[in-house]
Amino acid sequence: MADPVDRGGRVEDPALLRGQGRFVGDLRLENAAAVTYVTSDVSHASFEVIDVDVALGAPGVLDVVTAADLADAGLGPMPGHPKTFPRSAAQPVLADGVARFVGEPIAAIVAETRTAAADAAELVEIDYSPLDPVIGFGPAEADGTLLFPDHGSNLLYTSESAGAGFVPDEVVVEATLVNQRVAPCPIEGRTAAAWWDGDRLVHHASCQGVHPQRWMLKSWY
Repeated sequence: MADPVDRGGRVEDPALLRGQGRFVGDLRLENAAAVTYVTSDVSHASFEVIDVDVALGAPGVLDVVTAADLADAGLGPMPGHPKTFPRSAAQPVLADGVARFVGEPIAAIVAETRTAAADAAELVEIDYSPLDPVIGFGPAEADGTLLFPDHGSNLLYTSESAGAGFVPDEVVVEATLVNQRVAPCPIEGRTAAAWWDGDRLVHHASCQGVHPQRWMLKSWY
């Protein structure tokens, strides 16, 4: 048996251990605004944004954006929506009257600093009317509660194929797989910084895929 190939070990650690890593948060951009989000604290509910005026008048706040503002600007749904998925179940950039998961963005606070944006997010009033959540494949398949009623089902996509050498229905295997809870602890969470350089958009993001990020930005702009 051949000896394992020595690949020299990890190469990303030294810079991080020495405090020399480069993150989006390290960028110092002149006259940059910060964006933070008001997110849903319920798993499924219809809602009404009661008041954004107090947040809009908070120190350092430049704007408060909701789904209605995005609709007026012709923006949406979320960039990168798979073409195989129906448009009637496309995820909105900001929730429009229905929150479908805990943490779904409802409003965006644009401010002069991250601290000002975070403070103003606490001032947005939202009135929730709880709806039954969809938890697990069984309830989802039963279609008792629809996350996208206009679509008419919780099923987004199906694919069927017959592999070479297999006789249909000769063997049927069914399994239910339950994933454990995962608690990743990244050094930097999801964040991004962008600016226009002439007719070019410069975009920095903490992500695991550079090319999908570029594709999503191009598909929207």
